[in-house]
Amino acid sequence: MTLAFGVVVVGVLAVWCADTLVTSTIALFVAGLGVGPLYPVGIALALGIASDAPLSAAARTTLASGTAMLIAPFALALCAQRIGLANAWPALAIAAIGGIVLLVGRPWSGSASRT
Repeated sequence: MTLAFGVVVVGVLAVWCADTLVTSTIALFVAGLGVGPLYPVGIALALGIASDAPLSAAARTTLASGTAMLIAPFALALCAQRIGLANAWPALAIAAIGGIVLLVGRPWSGSASRT
């Protein structure tokens, strides 16, 4: 999972630095490759941690990811309006780095792996 977050960071920073349509398209593809595994692995981690209430964990994880998918584009657009699109892209990299920090320094224990 840390690798997936790292791929997201690399892809987002590449989009930010891209100066042509082709390079930004490739960079967005790379960022998407990193984002893809985050949802199923996140649900697996939640189910592993909440072994006594798996349905509740799955529902809460689905609610959280759906809320994030609803809010994130609008938050990025608002940020882009306030500070400019080129300056808004690093916010995504910062969010991914925050995810890495939370993953590596997670306070919970369990059998869930750190992949």
